[in-house]
Order: sequence, then structure tokens, then C-alpha cells
Amino acid sequence: MQLWDANGESIASGQEAIEQTVHLLRQGKIVAVKGLGGFHIMADAANEQAVAALRRKKNRDEKPFALMFPNLRSVEDFCRVNNPERRLLLSPEAPIVLLRKNRAESPAAHAVAPNNPWLGVMLPNTP
Repeated sequence: MQLWDANGESIASGQEAIEQTVHLLRQGKIVAVKGLGGFHIMADAANEQAVAALRRKKNRDEKPFALMFPNLRSVEDFCRVNNPERRLLLSPEAPIVLLRKNRAESPAAHAVAPNNPWLGVMLPNTP
């Protein structure tokens, strides 16, 4: 595992790479995480400025961003989940599932899904 800077230079490895990545996200930075299926572009979904910066960089004015949750229980804290949706989230295909927000005041930044009562939700599909 490696953390690289914007110039492609390795700046940390192993556990230190994870810790520095978490620190960068908490500072409002945007990071790209390479997985088996490609890259996940990540920002702190609760940080309005970070999500707005990601919108500018992706030139994506209104289309909602998907949120990755660590587990089903955390999804259920934020969204209404029925049995078919639960099965989809837990399936090997690991799709993004549109779920209705659980409450009017979501901890996710408004810019994640502007003026939208639905959130695109996914669970990690690789370790």
C-alpha cells in the first residue's frame, strides 16, 4: 500500500499511508484510491467545502455523488432500507443503490445530492 502525492512521488506506505490518507480527508482534501475495479475519488461527505471542490474538479454541477458506507448498519442510520434494497447492497455485484434519506437533516453535506431526497449508497466490495 502506497500514498502518492500529486506528482506521483511515494510519501508513505503501509499503515502510515492509511493514517495520512485519513488525515488528508479530514483536512478536506480529495484523494483517489485505487481498487481492483478502478479508482474511487473520495472526499469527506460531511464537509461542504470538500464536496463543493470535488464538484468543481469533476465539472459535475448537480448529479448526485454516491456515498460508501463501511457496513449495512451505518447505512440504516442514514437511510430507509427495505429487504430488496438490503439484498442488493449485500449482493456480490455490490451496486450503488438509491435509498431515501432517513431524516431531513442528513450528516452528509447538502452538495452530495443537492435538493434530492435520495442518496446513492454502496458498500465496500473489496478489502
